[in-house]
Amino acid sequence: NNEFAKALEHFKLALKYYTEYGTPQQQSAARWTVARGQRSVKEYDSALATQLELLREVERRNQEDGYISKNSPNST
Repeated sequence: NNEFAKALEHFKLALKYYTEYGTPQQQSAARWTVARGQRSVKEYDSALATQLELLREVERRNQEDGYISKNSPNST
């Protein structure tokens, strides 16, 4: 869907902004949103890689952030 592709481009712009100016939580949320958008345009490998990286970060911090949970149904 072309609308998903447009949304993904906006999510990527937001990620650039939050990477430079945002808090760590805002950066994680932006990365999660890009990965979610990638799933919508069937970029599954990229989305999965990002979401697994975010999960590892949550596990290292031992603190959930509202977007990524160690106890999600798909985590082991």
